[in-house]
Amino acid sequence: MPLIGGILLSISSWTLIEIIELKAKTSSIENELINVDKQFGRIFYWFDKFTDLKWLINYYTDFSPG
Repeated sequence: MPLIGGILLSISSWTLIEIIELKAKTSSIENELINVDKQFGRIFYWFDKFTDLKWLINYYTDFSPG
């Protein structure tokens, strides 16, 4: 009987450790994905800023001879 108890205790301990390690890995992956999302947001901000030509049109229409 003590042998079965020891086996069950070791299996449950191993399972608990594996679950904790899995949670840590998923948390790390989630943080990396959040950082990638932030970088894409910055890239799209600059892309929109420099591809939006309204400022150029307004610049030339404001100073056109009237």
